[in-house]
Amino acid sequence: MQQGSLKQFFDELNQFASKMNKNHQKEGELKQKVEYIKNLLSNSSHFDNKALTNEHQLTALIAELTNSLKVKFTEWDKKIVATSPMQNLSKTFEDKIIFLVFGKVNAGKSSFSNQVVDLYRSLFPNDHIRRFALKDNKIVTIEGDFAEGFTETTAQIQGVELGKYFVLLDSPGLHSTEEKNGNLTKQFVDSADAVLWLTPSSSPGQVQELDELKYELEKGKPLLPVITRSDETEEDWDEVAQDIIAVVKDKTPDNRKLQEKDVYGRLEQKQKSEGTIKIKETRKPISISVYTFKSHQDLNKAGFARLFNEMAELVKKAANYKGGKANKQIENFINKNVLSFLNSEIKTQISSISIQTENVLSKLEKDRKMITDLVEGNAHNHTYEIVNKHRKSRDKNAIVQDINSLISQALGQEIAKRLEGFVSSLSQISVQLDSSSIKDFEDRKITYQQERGASKKSLAQAGGAAGGGAAGAAIGTAILPGVGTAIGGVVGGLLGGFLGGAAGSAMIDIETVTEIVGVDTEQMEKSLKEQISNGIKQTVDRQLNSIIAQIQPLQETCNHLESEVNKLIKEFQR
Repeated sequence: MQQGSLKQFFDELNQFASKMNKNHQKEGELKQKVEYIKNLLSNSSHFDNKALTNEHQLTALIAELTNSLKVKFTEWDKKIVATSPMQNLSKTFEDKIIFLVFGKVNAGKSSFSNQVVDLYRSLFPNDHIRRFALKDNKIVTIEGDFAEGFTETTAQIQGVELGKYFVLLDSPGLHSTEEKNGNLTKQFVDSADAVLWLTPSSSPGQVQELDELKYELEKGKPLLPVITRSDETEEDWDEVAQDIIAVVKDKTPDNRKLQEKDVYGRLEQKQKSEGTIKIKETRKPISISVYTFKSHQDLNKAGFARLFNEMAELVKKAANYKGGKANKQIENFINKNVLSFLNSEIKTQISSISIQTENVLSKLEKDRKMITDLVEGNAHNHTYEIVNKHRKSRDKNAIVQDINSLISQALGQEIAKRLEGFVSSLSQISVQLDSSSIKDFEDRKITYQQERGASKKSLAQAGGAAGGGAAGAAIGTAILPGVGTAIGGVVGGLLGGFLGGAAGSAMIDIETVTEIVGVDTEQMEKSLKEQISNGIKQTVDRQLNSIIAQIQPLQETCNHLESEVNKLIKEFQR
C-alpha cells in the first residue's frame, strides 16, 4: 500500500505532465522586451540643454539621469547574459515538471534527492534515470549518487531526471559560506516550477530562510516546506565497546507534529509581521526522516507517504505555474531590475530635473524685471547729465551714442551677473535709440514789454513846463502888474506841464521784447526716457525669451519621460 501511494504520485505526475503543452519560449523574448524598454526610455530622455553651461545645476542633473540610464542599460544586458544558463536549463526541461530542492547548508538535500531516486528506481526499474550537473553553462551527465555537500563545495547545480516528466534540482545552500553559491541558487531558482523547502529539524524554519521563502511566494511559485532529519542522536554506554556511543533514534510522532506546527506558526507570524506572505500559496510542513525509512523501510513512519501525497497536489499547482513560466521569468526579471529602477531612482531624478527647471524659469522671470528696472533706473539717472554734456553743441546723435553705450554696458554687466550658468552665445546686447525720434533742444526765452521812445517823452515834458511858465508870467503881468508875474508863472507852469505831457505822450509807444536766456531740455529728456524704457525692455525681453524658449522644452521632456515611465510601469507591473 505504501508503494501504491508512491506509485500513484508518479502516475499522476505522468498524467498531468503528458497533458501539458510544451511551453516553447521565443528565443530572446526577455531581451526583446528589455530592448523595447531601453529604446523607449532613450528616445524619451533627449534633453536639449544647449542653453546651459556645463557648470549649471540643471546640466549636472540631466547628466546624472542620462548616466543612470546608461549604467542600468549595461547592467540589464549583463544580467540577461548571466541568465542564459537558466534559460538553457528551462529550455532543456521545458516539457518536464521541475522541483527545486531548496534549503540552507546541511539541510539534507542530497540525502533526500538520493532517497527519492532510490524509491523511483524500486518502482520503475526500467525507466530513464539520469543525473546531471551544470558545468561551464552546459548540462553534463554525472555518475553515482549525489555527494553530501557537493553543491556547497563546487557551487554547482546538480539534478536528476526521473522518467520523462520529472526533474529534481539540488542547489547550493542559501546560506553557504561561499557567497557565490547563494547567488547561484538565486540565479537558477526561476528555472523550477515548484520548490521543496528543506529545513533540518535541528533548527527548523530559521528567519533568514523564511525571508528567502517570502521572495519565492511573492513570485507565486508553489512551495512545500519539508522538515528533514526528523530523528535525534543520543549518547549511550556500549557494554561491548566499553565507551559512550552516539545512537540515532526516531523522533516521536508528537514531536514531529510539534515541529510542523512550529514551522507553520513561523510562516503565519511572518505573514502577520510583513503582510506579504500568502500562506494559502504553500502547503503545511511535512516532517520526514531518511534514516527512519532506511531503518524500517516504512514510508508512513518515515513521513514519505504524506510527503508524496502533498507532492502530488504540488504537481497540479506546478503544472499551472509552468504554463505561464516563460512570462513569469520575464515578469520576475523586469520587476526586480526594471520596475524597481523606474519606481525609485529614475522617478526621483525626473522630479529633480522638473523642479529645478521650474525654479530656473521662475528665476528668469524675476531676473527679467530686476535687470530691466536696474538698467532703466541707471539710464534715467544719467540722462540729464548726458544731455547737458552736449547742450552747447546740441548734437542729438552724440547724446544717443552716449546713452546707447551706457545702456549696453549696464545690460551686459547685469545679464552676465544674473544669467550666470547660461551659454555665452546670447545675441548682441545693445540698445539703438533713434535720434530722429527725440525732441529737439528748445531755447528758454523771456518776453517783456517796454516803452519805445522813452527819452523823447522826457524832453517834451521838460520843454512844455518851461514854455508854460513863461507864457503864464506874461499873462499875469498884463492882468495884475507887479503881482501878475508871480501868479502867472505858477499858472503858466501848470499849463505848461499839462501841455508838455500831452505833447510828450503823443510822441512814444509800447513794444514787446523776447530774449533767449537759456536752453530747455525737459521735452528732450522725456522723449529720451520713453525710448530708453522701451529699448531696454525690448532688449531684455529678447535675451530672456531666447533663453526661456530653450529651457521650457526641458520641462516638456520631463513631462513626456515621466508619462512614458508611468506607462511602462502600468504595462509591466502585475
